Amino acid sequence: GYLLTGKENFLEPYKGAHEKAQNVLNEVKILTIDNPAQQQSCEQLQRYISQRVFILEKLINAKRANQNPDIALLEEGKKYMDEIRILVQTMEERENLLLKARNAGMEMYATYTPILILIAALLSLIITIVFFTKVNRDIDNRAQMQQDLENKDAEVTRRIDIIQNIADKISAGNYAIRVTDEQKDGLGNLAISLNKMGESLEYSFRSLSDKEWIQTGIANLNELMIGEKDMQVLADSIFKYISEYTNS
Repeated sequence: GYLLTGKENFLEPYKGAHEKAQNVLNEVKILTIDNPAQQQSCEQLQRYISQRVFILEKLINAKRANQNPDIALLEEGKKYMDEIRILVQTMEERENLLLKARNAGMEMYATYTPILILIAALLSLIITIVFFTKVNRDIDNRAQMQQDLENKDAEVTRRIDIIQNIADKISAGNYAIRVTDEQKDGLGNLAISLNKMGESLEYSFRSLSDKEWIQTGIANLNELMIGEKDMQVLADSIFKYISEYTNS
């Protein structure tokens, strides 16, 4: 409009347009920094914009100098504008394709995500059940071990009480009593030793008792035979004493 009329108000959209375009282009560069193709297009677009602005400035300056617009510059400016439109359209199409690919990936993830969540939940449930079962089994095993230890302790205490009771009776003179514990462990061996000691003491005291009985009988018999007595009377007395003494 300015080139046709020469009115400055037609230049209002032009003022600051280059800076705005540069700012937008910088934002595009930042947003597409991970895309080499878009970065290359941004560099090319910046060159086109600079050339287009340069041509506009030349045309505006010529108009202000009351010179007719150079047709060649107008055509060159149009060429750069066409290149800018084509390049911008190419960049948009490229972004749309990338967006479409990303959306397809997101849709795929969205499709598989519930399945993965369900699988993870099932695995978590299985792991929880396995650990619960293991912990529960360990608790039962520990409880059983504790019960076994308590039973063993009670059994050992009972056997010790029996052995102690037998030892007390043997020490009191009852040498015929025996321990019936036949288990193959320390207490069983102690019971065997205690039985052997009882048998030994019983044999010893029985031998002493027999010797004392014999000695007492001989002493009484000697007393019976002291003095002068008729042979028949003495024989009858000896036979009677022996019969009574031996309970025969």
